[in-house]
Amino acid sequence: LKSSEASFNIVAMSDMQQWGSYPTVFKDIVDDNLIPYIQDNYGSDLSEHLGYFAVPGDLVTTGGIYGSWASTFFAPAENLLSYVPLYPVPGNHEGNTPTFFKYFNLPLNGTMTNDYPEHWWYKDYSNVRLIGLESNSGYRVQVQLDWLQTVLDDAAADEDIDFVFAQIHHPYESELWIDGNLDYTGDVITLLE
Repeated sequence: LKSSEASFNIVAMSDMQQWGSYPTVFKDIVDDNLIPYIQDNYGSDLSEHLGYFAVPGDLVTTGGIYGSWASTFFAPAENLLSYVPLYPVPGNHEGNTPTFFKYFNLPLNGTMTNDYPEHWWYKDYSNVRLIGLESNSGYRVQVQLDWLQTVLDDAAADEDIDFVFAQIHHPYESELWIDGNLDYTGDVITLLE
């Protein structure tokens, strides 16, 4: 319940697409670091101690290659995803492939025209609102910013929402991925501030 204000943990991880030099790094992080950390510090029941897993994009190397999802995303994260809900947004590696939207049933509370279902959405969990945003080409549109403003206004007026987190793939000003920098993400940040 939103009004419960129950304490919970969130896992946020991005860009776990498989690297040629380190093909097992995602699985290693999940199985050798994340899960033992949660179990050592909170207890063995992941579903009790993790509210959700948020992924702001690049789950796989090429979203249109159907088989890569099972082998490079779902299998390495199996021991986490079997117990914890996943709330992703597409990155540039997923592009706008139908496979991403076939694998995930995201909240249907974004702009509900034929072009936008599940591209942006929000989920309330306890006293936290998680917002998923789409920053790929073709979705950097004013209608998403207008929707975001409405969702933020609603959260500000809701006495049960104390925290708002947003996830978007492309950075505004990054030192590591300069080519991915977007003024659109700056517009999102301005609204969040």
